[in-house]
Amino acid sequence: MEKLAWIWTLTLTGLTWLIGDWNVSLSILVVFMILDFITGIIKGFMTNTVSSNTGFKGVMKKCMYFVALIVANMLDLLIGGVPVFRTMVAYYLIAIEGISVLENLEAMNVPLPQAIKEKFTSIKDENK
Repeated sequence: MEKLAWIWTLTLTGLTWLIGDWNVSLSILVVFMILDFITGIIKGFMTNTVSSNTGFKGVMKKCMYFVALIVANMLDLLIGGVPVFRTMVAYYLIAIEGISVLENLEAMNVPLPQAIKEKFTSIKDENK
């Protein structure tokens, strides 16, 4: 059991170094990723389009988000450790996940404030 604890500790330490310091933007990103996954599954059931293949692709895409964060953090380390690139990537991914959550909610006919829909739609349109 103690060996497993050491392995777990070393793994998390390595991941922390790769991703960088954990901050609010990363916490928000993880929450949005989880919300997107859950709302996507519920939407799939409600619209009779649930697919394990689609779900697997979604999980793999979210894993690649962390690869993007690692690349951005390495660039930050290269320029002196100021989290410029990682912050940009995290904010961009938060917007993408937020848009996806709102699209899932809309597909399930959940009423949303027009201002929120417009803001996320403008972000989405700017990134096309």
